[in-house]
Amino acid sequence: AEKERQRLMDEMDRTKVDRVLAKFMLRKQRDKYLETMELHRETKDQIAENFRELARASQRYDDLDKELRTARRRAAVKEEHYGKQEEDAAKLAQENRLLLERATQMGALIEQLRADLLKA
Repeated sequence: AEKERQRLMDEMDRTKVDRVLAKFMLRKQRDKYLETMELHRETKDQIAENFRELARASQRYDDLDKELRTARRRAAVKEEHYGKQEEDAAKLAQENRLLLERATQMGALIEQLRADLLKA
């Protein structure tokens, strides 16, 4: 009877230890699970924030690209305008040289005609 009683007491002690260990393990597992869930939530929030930042960056890129295309278009128009002005200026300079040459020739012809008239 004493042996049986001792065996039951030992078994109860083992059961208590097993129960305490099981509670401890469950608590540890629950803590790890909660920590993992928190990290998962933070990761999801970070991913969502990264996507929002990517969308903002993409929008900024599109805006800057549009602005750059507009600036290039304006520069091309301006360059074409200046090219046209330069071409017109070259034509006018050439025309001025021809007019000056003709005026000089006419001046010389008038002087020659005056000289001829004075001789006659």
